[in-house]
Amino acid sequence: MTERPRDTPPPMALPRFLAFAPPLLDQDELLELKDTLDSGWLTRGPKCERFEGECRKILQADGCLAVSSCTAALHLGLRALGIGEGHAVVTTPLTFVSTAHAVVYTGARPVFCDVDPEDGNLSLERVRELLENGCDGGPHGTRMHKDTGLAIKALLPVHYGGFPADPEGFRETAGDYGLQVLEDAAHAFAAEAGGSPVGSRRLQRPPGHGLGIMSAFSFYATKNVACGEGGLLTGPEELVRRAGVLAAYGITDERRIWGRYAPKGSWVYDVSDLGFKNNFTDLGAAMGLAQLRKLPEMQSRRREFSEIWGRALRELDGDLVALPREKRGTASAWHLYPLRIKADRLRASRDEIIVRLKDLNIGTSVMFQPVHLFTYYRKALGYAEGDFPEAEAFFASEISLPMSPANPVPLVEEAAETLRRLLVSLARWDREARPGRFARLGRNGHLGRNGRLAPLAAATLEPVPKIRNNIDDPADPGGLDERAAPGDLDGPQSLKRSGAIAKLFRTIPKTTSTWTPMNPKPEKSYRDYFIRDGIHVGDYEGMYRDCEDPWRIEELGIRLDMRAALLLLKAYPPEAGGPGGELRALDAGAGAGLFSLALFRALAEGFGRVELALNDVSPTALSKAEERFRAAGAPLPALVPYDLRLLVGHPAGGVSHGPGGAPSPPLASWPFAPGSLDLVVLAQSLWGVVLELDGVLCAFRRLLAPGGALLVSQHFPGEARQLFGREVTGPEDFSRHLRRAGFALLAELETDRASNHHWGAMWRSI
Repeated sequence: MTERPRDTPPPMALPRFLAFAPPLLDQDELLELKDTLDSGWLTRGPKCERFEGECRKILQADGCLAVSSCTAALHLGLRALGIGEGHAVVTTPLTFVSTAHAVVYTGARPVFCDVDPEDGNLSLERVRELLENGCDGGPHGTRMHKDTGLAIKALLPVHYGGFPADPEGFRETAGDYGLQVLEDAAHAFAAEAGGSPVGSRRLQRPPGHGLGIMSAFSFYATKNVACGEGGLLTGPEELVRRAGVLAAYGITDERRIWGRYAPKGSWVYDVSDLGFKNNFTDLGAAMGLAQLRKLPEMQSRRREFSEIWGRALRELDGDLVALPREKRGTASAWHLYPLRIKADRLRASRDEIIVRLKDLNIGTSVMFQPVHLFTYYRKALGYAEGDFPEAEAFFASEISLPMSPANPVPLVEEAAETLRRLLVSLARWDREARPGRFARLGRNGHLGRNGRLAPLAAATLEPVPKIRNNIDDPADPGGLDERAAPGDLDGPQSLKRSGAIAKLFRTIPKTTSTWTPMNPKPEKSYRDYFIRDGIHVGDYEGMYRDCEDPWRIEELGIRLDMRAALLLLKAYPPEAGGPGGELRALDAGAGAGLFSLALFRALAEGFGRVELALNDVSPTALSKAEERFRAAGAPLPALVPYDLRLLVGHPAGGVSHGPGGAPSPPLASWPFAPGSLDLVVLAQSLWGVVLELDGVLCAFRRLLAPGGALLVSQHFPGEARQLFGREVTGPEDFSRHLRRAGFALLAELETDRASNHHWGAMWRSI
């Protein structure tokens, strides 16, 4: 994808939160639970047997045992298959930790093998490579793991996300090397391979004499069948029966436990093995029976959701994301929708995208943190980062999207479109060069005499540079001091690291000029206006003074470093997205912010046309500004007045406080739709407007096109100040508000005096 779609509006928050994995519950669960409570039997009993029977039919399995959790099912399955001390089990690091824990519980050792980068499942190719090259031959044909000296006895693949991990391939491999197989099918209830359900008798045909295949499922609250807690073990009847004894303390006939209080029950029982307390309950089975009746409907909804996510993101597949796909001959249970983010093509990390999605009311998760990176497995087994690069890369890029059938279809559709818009707004689009675009920025050679300076690439400004501008040092006419000085917090090294910026700074010369007031006798009014060379500049109470630097203005003792603003615009020019290449911009100043017309005049010479919205100014003031532009021979922006308060729903919106008191036009008259602006200038004068800061910043982000620019020029005198009704203590505090509103920092510059701190920064909407 080489260019940003101009018709993609910015992402908007959902009307309510889309939860990641709520269970779908209704009256059926209540009725089944009531029936169980009325029966007087709560723990393992007749309802568990009914539930096991229903699972057996759905999965087409020989034996079924409901237990307390999938972890318990894994542990019991390994024990039933004879796994214990001195053994090793090959499994995946990309799984929940219970997979490896279950192996350790038996006294065996998990041996991790990397995953298939396409679906996150244990790579069969790498498993066979391990068995061939990572093992030596042992007695009776066993494979002895070279690194540990242990006999590999079993394979433990995980059907990640509900996508089958080639059951037939692992069965064949197990037969070739004389290994048992236990499938972690926690995500795979209702998944199919080769036309048969995962966990079915057809897929569990013994791979060889004395060998078996078993499957473990989960009924945790977020799973496709949600019982709150619970698990299921399927496999050959003999192996399941052995696991059933271990699940009930080792009591030979576990039914005697729940049947001993029946009229014909007996208190006599025997314990044949050291078993565990892993039984399921009739309360859990009641939930399960109700869930199984809804299973076809729930699976249909999950598949529908997978299609919704896929349709919305298909145009980004391969460029910005990688979509999950079912392999030929398989049907996913669609427990997860594991979207993989291509962070190198986005202006945000995977974790930052998750935060943004949460802000947009979309819940997500990450599946899974690789097990070998947890402290226990690092210390106990000696694993380290980098041991399994495919699993680590999959984890680093994965976001699990909501798939619960409890969520309404329209909300998921809206979430899918919101995610698409977010990713488009974050994309690093390839840009065609625009020769001469900045050949003349400013009249009389300002900003690049007889030539142009190419915009800086973002990579040259990382980490985001901060420059101390010794603007007051008469010995430094360029505005930057490369010597260590009292005002330089970072010293000369910071300037050496930012040599490109220092060079750009020196292209903005100081000149001498005279400021001529439009009104020679300014009254004590709210504002007066001054004009210099056709540039309209606002003033509070006539307090602007003549100054030597036309790009530096004194306002009530507050320094506005216009050179810094121009530098940032030059280094990070906005994309012109209007018809015919117009630059659509908004000056967010409060009337006095007309000083930024100097910026837009310069931009007009670079872009050819600028469409500019000005806040809180009268039609008379606009007309006079246009006259001055014409008189100066400067390109004329299309000037449009507006009222910022209308944008954020302020009760005083529509009432102008500018000269003449003429009301600003309503928001509906704007030529700017959401997502259509290329640049917003957040000027110094904003501090006097009493509006809610976060609301204003979010409104700016909605107006900006994806990747649109926000230029900030603010003064912080050392104490907290009111900015849009919010106390803001300095650039760091202000930056938190900007990030929360959905902006990413590109570069910032600072000037400093003993009592003043001016901050200029360029941000991009994300």
